[in-house]
Amino acid sequence: MASLREASLTDAQKVIDLMIGVNVQPNLPESLERWNIIFNVCLRRSQLFETYKPWLISEPEVNPITMYIIVRVENTQNWHLSPEDLQMVPENNKEMRDWMRQQIRTYCDKILPEQGRKTMIQLSLSPRLILWVTWPDDESELVESSVKAVDLPEVLVLTKTGPLQALAFLALRLPDVTANRICDEAVRWLHDGVPGREITMGGPHSVLQFRGANYGSVFPAVLFLADLALSRAPSRVGEPVANWLLQHGLRQSAENAHRVFLMMARLGLAPDGDRFNFIGISEVVVNQAAADDPTACVRSFHYLLAPPDGTTAVVLATSLPARRLLFRLWDVRLRELADHRLPSVRAEVALTIRAWQDLENKHPDWGSTEGLDSIALKLSKDLRAGVRHALGLLGPLITSGHP
Repeated sequence: MASLREASLTDAQKVIDLMIGVNVQPNLPESLERWNIIFNVCLRRSQLFETYKPWLISEPEVNPITMYIIVRVENTQNWHLSPEDLQMVPENNKEMRDWMRQQIRTYCDKILPEQGRKTMIQLSLSPRLILWVTWPDDESELVESSVKAVDLPEVLVLTKTGPLQALAFLALRLPDVTANRICDEAVRWLHDGVPGREITMGGPHSVLQFRGANYGSVFPAVLFLADLALSRAPSRVGEPVANWLLQHGLRQSAENAHRVFLMMARLGLAPDGDRFNFIGISEVVVNQAAADDPTACVRSFHYLLAPPDGTTAVVLATSLPARRLLFRLWDVRLRELADHRLPSVRAEVALTIRAWQDLENKHPDWGSTEGLDSIALKLSKDLRAGVRHALGLLGPLITSGHP
């Protein structure tokens, strides 16, 4: 998707037209992924938005929430808006909330038990959209349905990704009683694994060929859920998550390295974080993460400064060794990645600098940003408007932070 945002308008249109021309069955993973790619690209490029809006709103993948986003973008003419930008200001919209609840429960209670044994069927709802609405009730039935779906032993394990991600985002929004239930289940699945059938081979050009269908294919969703549980209830899940990280953290694959670093750094920043000894080993992990996925690596720094649950790292950062680690890593990594060839990486660096500056303004003892001034100056002259916008030079962003 990053290449479509950065390609010339003509090239981007050619690629999108080719994608639209492929005949895929509606509401399968491939059709939903195609719609989401085009949708997110169009949100950032006004010319593409005007061209492909009729296609977007006519496809079965459109839903009440994405339609709301399209209308919001059209009304505000904010071409830097993304679905993530508004997640910190959720709508108290009963229609959207009811629709999402129905989608999740239908998948967990009916579709997955009946079809998940033989079909690689996925949740049609993008779980991240859960953050767009408020969830004032405890939603115990919804949580119970999702937990039971993850625990189904005979369905293909890759079909558990949707319920796991849905539970992660619900953990950030629900009242304590059900959020705590989700956090406890996250710890259980992290230590014991997620049950389900595994398939290690597929035919040529099949989904299995490219994504796999073994436990490793769903484990990033387990880590994601554990991380958001750690963010929501650190005192409740910190000890068991730390024990797992100490045993298994450095043995994770490169694709999971940035998430492992984020969890280690979050624990290392806790008031008693020194006892976990994450200060040294997290530096090893972040070096791996920066090489594998620089955008995710920088975004991990950003999450620590401005996590999606509204807290800040300042609340936790009483550990001087942890703070020194962050200063060292940020200084080295931000300088290095501010020169990255991809504008998306440079924009993440700009967002991180803004988050750090915001903390310095609110908490003078947090740490000076003087060492990052030269990076900010360089990014302020970036040729890409999206990078300058992320730094705050083209007007304020609606919000910062992404889950």
